[in-house]
Amino acid sequence: MPASRGPSDGPHDGSERKIACNEWELEDEEERPSDSSGTPTTYSPESPRDPCPGFGDIAGDGATFWSCGGACSSKCPKPGMATFIWVNFDPSEFPFVTIVEDDGKGSAGGYQQAKASLRFEHRSRGGISEWYCPLTIKMPLRTELMGKVSPLRAAELSEEITEEVGKLMDYNLPPGIFCERFRSAVDAAFKFKYKGLGASVTK
Repeated sequence: MPASRGPSDGPHDGSERKIACNEWELEDEEERPSDSSGTPTTYSPESPRDPCPGFGDIAGDGATFWSCGGACSSKCPKPGMATFIWVNFDPSEFPFVTIVEDDGKGSAGGYQQAKASLRFEHRSRGGISEWYCPLTIKMPLRTELMGKVSPLRAAELSEEITEEVGKLMDYNLPPGIFCERFRSAVDAAFKFKYKGLGASVTK
């Protein structure tokens, strides 16, 4: 019986790994023989995380996409090669200002908000689509469960939630409907992930 081939090098083998934003970049890796030990490797929390984790399928679309940001931005496919999305916000895009000062009374107080206009980009064989979604994010200055929420902390939480939601959206929707669903999804995500924050999202 011919000897079976050992496990190929995988994306989570704990060693130094090449940044691979596109599936075709891994083809050469998959063809390489395994190491001589023949011992399967398993992923652990200590293993290096994939610097380009956005490869997958767009919800409701099924088209291959790349989430292009940071180290991967220069490696994304050109128009006509594949479909990918751009979701890469920054805390500075959420300029929180105090609307109601915290009087220090009770378990929570104060009120702050940020008005943002977030840019989305969708590239496909048909070309590049770009649009902006306006939204207003509101949250207290002080909460019972999370304590004080500085403008910087509020901006960081907003960046986190909007990017998470943006990567799951259906980019085949018309911009108007896309933005409505995006705002609704961001509002729901805040309430689900940070129940004690008291954040809300409107247009």
